[in-house]
Amino acid sequence: MGVDFITLLAQIINLAILIWLLKKFLYKPLLDMIDARQAKILKDVQDAQKAAEAAKAEEALYAQKVEAFDKERQALLEQATQEAQTLKSTLSEEARLSVANSREQWKEELALEKKAFDLEMRDAIVSQFKNFAEKALTEMADATLQAQTEKQFQKKLKSLSVTEKKHFLHEAEQTKKVYLTTAFEKPSLELKNAIQALLKLPDDIHFSLHKETTLICGIELQAGDKTIAWNLASYLEDFSSHLDATLSGTAQIEQGE
Repeated sequence: MGVDFITLLAQIINLAILIWLLKKFLYKPLLDMIDARQAKILKDVQDAQKAAEAAKAEEALYAQKVEAFDKERQALLEQATQEAQTLKSTLSEEARLSVANSREQWKEELALEKKAFDLEMRDAIVSQFKNFAEKALTEMADATLQAQTEKQFQKKLKSLSVTEKKHFLHEAEQTKKVYLTTAFEKPSLELKNAIQALLKLPDDIHFSLHKETTLICGIELQAGDKTIAWNLASYLEDFSSHLDATLSGTAQIEQGE
C-alpha cells in the first residue's frame, strides 16, 4: 500500500492550520484567562494578608490603648486615694487646730475677763480708800491741822525758785489781786504776812479769800495764770498709786501661779 504524500501533506497543512487556529483563538485566550485568574487570586491573597496585618496592627494598637487606659485608670485611682487621704489628714489637722485655737481663745478671754475684774476691784478699792481718807481728813480739820497746813504751804513757798517767784509777782502786780483759797474757814494773819514776805508782794495787792473743802487740808494761791498750791490730795494720790501698784503686783503673781 503506498503513501499518498499529497493527502499527507494536506493533512499536515490542515493540522498546522488547526494548531494555529487553536493557539490563536482558544489556547492563548485560555492562558490569558488562567493568568488573569491567577493574578486575581494572588491579589486577593495579598489583600487578605494586608488585611490580616492591618487587623493585627489594629489589635496591637487596641491592646496598647487598653493597657494605657488601665495604667491611667490605676494612676487616677491612686491619685484620688492619695488626695482623699491628704484631705482627710488636712481636715483632721484643721479640726484639731480649730479646737486648740478655740481652747486658747477661751483661755485668753477668761484671762482678759479676770484681768478686767481685777482692775475693777483694784480701782474700786483705791477709789473707796481715797474717798474715806478725804472724808476723814476733811472731818478732822481743826485749828491744829490748819496751822500745820499753813506751815507746809510756807515751806512750799520757800522751795520756789527765784524765777517762779518773779513770775508770780509779775502776775500779781498786773492784776493787783491774788486769790487765796483754803479748806478752812479763814486763813490766819500769819499766813498772809508770810505770803507777802516770801513772794515780796506790795501792800497794794488785794487778797481775795475763798473756802474750798475739796482741797483736803490744802491752800491754793493764784495770780493771773500762775498758781501755787499744796494739799493732802497729792499725798493721797501718791498713796493710791502705791496701793494700785501693790494690788497690781499681787494680781500678776496670782496669774503667774
